[in-house]
Amino acid sequence: MAKKDELVESKPIKKVPGKKSVRDFQNEIRAEEVKMQGYGKKFDAKVNGLKNDWQKHARDSKEAGKKMIGEGITRMKEKVGNYNNEILNQKKENKAAISKMKGSVNSLKNDWKEHGKSLKKAATQMRNQGINRMREKVRGFNNEISNQKKENRAAISRMKGDVGLFVSEIDGKRKDFQSYARGPFQSYIKAFWG
Repeated sequence: MAKKDELVESKPIKKVPGKKSVRDFQNEIRAEEVKMQGYGKKFDAKVNGLKNDWQKHARDSKEAGKKMIGEGITRMKEKVGNYNNEILNQKKENKAAISKMKGSVNSLKNDWKEHGKSLKKAATQMRNQGINRMREKVRGFNNEISNQKKENRAAISRMKGDVGLFVSEIDGKRKDFQSYARGPFQSYIKAFWG
């Protein structure tokens, strides 16, 4: 018995001019099946190649996203470090100023009460100004953190959407090809053999 992908060879049969024998039809069908299988293998290879390319692209995009997040975190850490240094410097300045003022106040307290009051008022104003400056810097820093988070979320969302779209397109093309290979070609065989 002949294998499915082999052409059937038999003893010569008298041919009626203009008509094909059943074996001729069988041979044509088997040749068409072999050709379709070859197309299927080529298509699968191309789909796998595309899938591998997009998987690599997805990995690269993910890696770029991680790198971007890492850079954002590094920048935030640097800003936090700078901000903490500024706070420490401001505290040192405030302590030094308060210390000086206390010395001045103690030396002048007995003779110049009014002068002592003005120095306390100046100290309060200076402290309030320092606090206000720190609050403004904290507010600005918090805004920068919020903006960085929004950028990171948007980038990750775009990457997920792109990867999902490519995978669904590849799956759709594969299904279309499989339904074509099962549909019209099998209908042709069924119509012929009954």
